[in-house]
Amino acid sequence: MHIALKFLASLVVFAVLGMACSGAPEEPAEMTEEELVAHAQGIHDRVLTLDTHDDIPFNFATEEVDPGVRGNRKVDLVKMREGGLDVGFFIVYVGQTERTPENYEKAKQDAMTKFDAIHRMTKQMHPDKIELAYTADDVLRIHESGKLVACIGIENGYVIGKDLALL
Repeated sequence: MHIALKFLASLVVFAVLGMACSGAPEEPAEMTEEELVAHAQGIHDRVLTLDTHDDIPFNFATEEVDPGVRGNRKVDLVKMREGGLDVGFFIVYVGQTERTPENYEKAKQDAMTKFDAIHRMTKQMHPDKIELAYTADDVLRIHESGKLVACIGIENGYVIGKDLALL
């Protein structure tokens, strides 16, 4: 038996050495820039693209800051469509101040202003272009319908204050 184990071990070592010495797989042919861009665009077209942090101002989704009109913001519905961005997480951010009941209440009201703006964008201003998703299934359903997808992200838990019911 001892000789059989040595023989088997030798076979394994030679097989591993053979594979190691066989060289790297052949490199793919170098693509031209045009081919590379077309390849990348093909991937982009097949996947769900999302931006997980789209900051919004307090006057978002108003006549002054209409997300359906190209603006000087980094993200709007026109730019999302042109850039192939399928999903945007619109961020409810309120800066933190001193931890007092009055400041918690102000932060909560400021956050509600942004929540209301996101809902206004999707339900009143541009329901034909973008819809709010609450679940992953919603994201897929909305995307498959051809609309842009809005999700809500919350940055900084300060707006919760001490009211865990807000979770």
